[in-house]
Amino acid sequence: MGLAWILVLVGFAVYAQFVIPTSLYKAWYNPAAWLNYPAHVPPYWVNYFNGFENPPSFSLNLPLSLSTKSGNLYVYTASASFQYAYNGFPSGLTIQVSNATSIVTSYLEIIKPDGVQVTISTGNSFPVITTSPPLTSVASNLIYKYTGTYPATVTSQRVVAALFGVDGKGMFNETLKGPYKVSVVIYSNAPLNGASVTVNVQGSSYGLMGTDFYGRPIDLGILMGLPSTLLLAVLTSVVSVGVGVIYGGLAGFLGGRKDDVLQWFMLVVLALPALPFLVTMEYALPSGLSIISEMLLIAFLSWPAYAIIARAAAISVRSLTYVEADYILGVPKYRSFFTHVVPRLLPFAVAYTVLGIPSAVILIETLAFLGVYPPGLVSWGEMLNSAEANQAALNGWWWWILFPGIMIVVVSAPFVMVGYAIDKIVSPRVGVK
Repeated sequence: MGLAWILVLVGFAVYAQFVIPTSLYKAWYNPAAWLNYPAHVPPYWVNYFNGFENPPSFSLNLPLSLSTKSGNLYVYTASASFQYAYNGFPSGLTIQVSNATSIVTSYLEIIKPDGVQVTISTGNSFPVITTSPPLTSVASNLIYKYTGTYPATVTSQRVVAALFGVDGKGMFNETLKGPYKVSVVIYSNAPLNGASVTVNVQGSSYGLMGTDFYGRPIDLGILMGLPSTLLLAVLTSVVSVGVGVIYGGLAGFLGGRKDDVLQWFMLVVLALPALPFLVTMEYALPSGLSIISEMLLIAFLSWPAYAIIARAAAISVRSLTYVEADYILGVPKYRSFFTHVVPRLLPFAVAYTVLGIPSAVILIETLAFLGVYPPGLVSWGEMLNSAEANQAALNGWWWWILFPGIMIVVVSAPFVMVGYAIDKIVSPRVGVK
């Protein structure tokens, strides 16, 4: 089961690395790139527990068609309809045009299910978002019309309530369900060949894991963070176990003063405080942290634990009869080491390489939570750091904390299972037999 679990994780990592566009990785740290997604909303499946209070996001793509042409003025129109059947309000609205360079002015008209027409002058500057003046101005007029007072401030919640709420004093508390029609009229001084208008209605729920404060989908971040986490953890474990096995094996096999010196250095490295040391090195490196430098630094702090075990096994092998026979025959010690000691340490190395991956995952994500991670990579620890910085727990954005945390456990658990299974099989072979 653990092995199948690992294969599934590797499959998702390969998919994330080679299928997800590189532009998404770059856009992860650019909040402007996530305008079409709702910010800090829960997963869609919470609707099954709250009576569908959280509508999902959806988009209307309106291909423009030339309506009339007068001289150098082109008039384009487009329209579409959608059904709204949710008890809760959307979280926002975004209007974009694929080719807006030659637009003179434009208008968006929304016909609500009760027949009320809302006309919005969207001008020629796109994208238009919920808090843009064209939408806040129309929302203020609607709020005054049905409540009798102008709002002091027009938030995005009030804008969507004006557009999707009942036309009356209860517009902030009740949505108006039914068919909505959206029409667009665009005036341009040049042809808009192949242009289209996209109206994104940002819901108050999104996908399987919701979104964060910037509107970034959590499930996408989870998937994008998997390749780098697995790569770093595997490389770190392989290097640290490899170095530890060779170093500790040599120390135990050589014995005497050489063993004392090698063991002294091993204990010095083991005594180093891992997190403070790594955080300090992040700022000490002139070019910052990279995948290779982070891997080498973590491996540098991890190998002594494996070296201690390898040293104990090498001491037991050193007293064997055929090892002493090699010494009497004048066989070089390095040859005896690689002939008799290394083969007995290989099973141990395999088991502890697998078992070292979860430890590396936890340390890597802990460092990312503290702000120490290679730039340009998506990290679950960085996601948790952002959640803490934006007070996700206090604001009730539980999904932002839960899913990155669960993913760290999900990635670590199968390697622990497989590692202990291998260790159970190979442990008797490490001893003196």
